[in-house]
Amino acid sequence: MDFRLVKSAMIKKIPSHMHGGVELYLRYGLEPGSFQRAMLECDFNTAFSRADLINRKAFYVWTDFVLNDMPADSVGSKEKVNKWISERRGA
Repeated sequence: MDFRLVKSAMIKKIPSHMHGGVELYLRYGLEPGSFQRAMLECDFNTAFSRADLINRKAFYVWTDFVLNDMPADSVGSKEKVNKWISERRGA
């Protein structure tokens, strides 16, 4: 994956205070916070309940970003997220 893309077009869709967490997750498999983890797992009910006000307002944008811009093997279920993390953490 070309991580310059993450810093450019794709990531500009979501709130700026979340950019670092997305990049750390994608590059190094850093465990995301509870909101971001739920978004990555496509557990949208849980994600909405954990979102701060800014992320609630950007929920449609987040959903679009996760479903259309993130690598398919990094999102979609708890298992996929766990695998992405473990592969990048060397576990």
